[in-house]
Amino acid sequence: MSLSVHDEHLGGWRQTWVDEGGSYWAFEGVLVDGDPAFATPVPVDADQVYKRMAFSDISPDAFAWRWESSPDGPAVEGAQWTVNWEIAYTRR
Repeated sequence: MSLSVHDEHLGGWRQTWVDEGGSYWAFEGVLVDGDPAFATPVPVDADQVYKRMAFSDISPDAFAWRWESSPDGPAVEGAQWTVNWEIAYTRR
């Protein structure tokens, strides 16, 4: 489950994400190659890696969504991100 809110002080979006396995992660809105994403500002879970949800190929009827992880983090220039899974959403 997730909840997203616009944070006036941050000047962007924040998201809280939880799952049935006990994960509880806070994400901040960032841009990835000009597209929106939510990234953890600190390493999370037992793997101690950064996580992000990146959105691309956005159109009125579709978008691509990637769940990615990195030991480097969103603030590191040239950080290496691994795509853990990808979903193509389309409107029916």
